[in-house]
Amino acid sequence: MPRKTPEQLTASILRTRGSWPSPPRGLGRRGCEIWRQVTQVRAPDYFAAHLHQLQLYCLLTASAEQVATALVRARPGSARSTVLRDDLKSLTPIVSRLGRELRLHVNSKLRHNDGRVDERVGNVVALDGLLGGHAIRR
Repeated sequence: MPRKTPEQLTASILRTRGSWPSPPRGLGRRGCEIWRQVTQVRAPDYFAAHLHQLQLYCLLTASAEQVATALVRARPGSARSTVLRDDLKSLTPIVSRLGRELRLHVNSKLRHNDGRVDERVGNVVALDGLLGGHAIRR
């Protein structure tokens, strides 16, 4: 998606009266913090058609953080740590997929012909997934 022009950003702000969507009820304190962090970095109307997905993303991200914190505190090898690990293992791909669908990942900002995607050393495309891989190879 190309970057918005100043005119497009202004139109976006005028359409929404310059306010970002408020967090819905039931998200909890951490879910509301995530909501505000996510919405403030996009244009006010960016999530207009996807507010339900954004709500799920914030709710599940907060839940995954709670589970991860509890897992760190649990005794390794205990029944509780096994249950928490399984919970985190099921939450992580859902959060990741919602983030990808909402275009929140860093890769969603990259264009297919961006130098960070097809890094080149001379005329050769770097086949290494590590950016700068050719620079550190000897």
